[in-house]
Amino acid sequence: AVRGLLTATAQMDPKGKVIGALCLGQVLLPSAAGASGKKEKQSSEPSNAKKTKGMVMHELRSPLHGVIGLATTLSQDESPMQKPLKMIGSSAERVLELVTNLMDYWNLADDPNQEVPQEPIDYPTLINESMARCEQAKDKRGRPMKKDKVNIIRDIPATLPSAYGDPQSIVQMLYHLTMNALKFTHQGHVSIKIAPNNKTKCMDITVEDTGIGISKNSIKRVFEPFQQEDTSESRKYEGIGLGLAIVSEVVRLHGGNIDVNSVQDKGTTFTVSLPYKPGKAAAGAGGGKPSLTMAPKQPRAARPSLWLG
Repeated sequence: AVRGLLTATAQMDPKGKVIGALCLGQVLLPSAAGASGKKEKQSSEPSNAKKTKGMVMHELRSPLHGVIGLATTLSQDESPMQKPLKMIGSSAERVLELVTNLMDYWNLADDPNQEVPQEPIDYPTLINESMARCEQAKDKRGRPMKKDKVNIIRDIPATLPSAYGDPQSIVQMLYHLTMNALKFTHQGHVSIKIAPNNKTKCMDITVEDTGIGISKNSIKRVFEPFQQEDTSESRKYEGIGLGLAIVSEVVRLHGGNIDVNSVQDKGTTFTVSLPYKPGKAAAGAGGGKPSLTMAPKQPRAARPSLWLG
């Protein structure tokens, strides 16, 4: 049986009158048990853990949606509390994004053998959707993530071959790649390009920036969860290091390839190749994650890459 969680929060106008409700629902899908009782018993523990995580994340997200809704409504009223209320809403949005990223990563990483949905992928629409989200994103001080001196460039062909996969996870991948570029780029450009590769039967997606780049010591662990190049208490860039880990899991899920090149103070380029029609997700030996070995770009040298399929 399919189980779900549903929470409703009242939405009120500045005078305290209820004008609607914000409902948040989440489906808890049970993992498929094996035919034998032994396999079912072995799978019960991970299944219960997944349900517990889902319930915890739901309980964290529900009040945050309520706080955001109330803060947004009340901040529309002309009052001395307008600025503090906007700060409350902005802080709640940041916490909500953190919780959502944790849930997204766990959903992808905890089930390495899950099958990829074979839904049609409209890459231009997904790119435009993710870019619109990125352009609206703000940092912890309420400032746009996209700096004034940064131009966003899109290179999307008018026609693309048919492609299939999981649209939701691909939007997540595009969003995190672009947000990562915008976060570390203060001037110049962030470009996203997509091109079909009929030789490999893959869609090649390239996100390039003119940002601060990644150090040689850090580039080998950019796709590991909870990793930051600067781990000090006074670090300049916010986040907990889950964005690129989610990217890695989405690429693995689709059996694709991810490649990174970076030169400090010059910029970074991420190239993702996703099959037109993905097969079964690669779980690696024993269900573990594949190793990542990447290095900064060198002149006239072959670029290191990793196939996660």
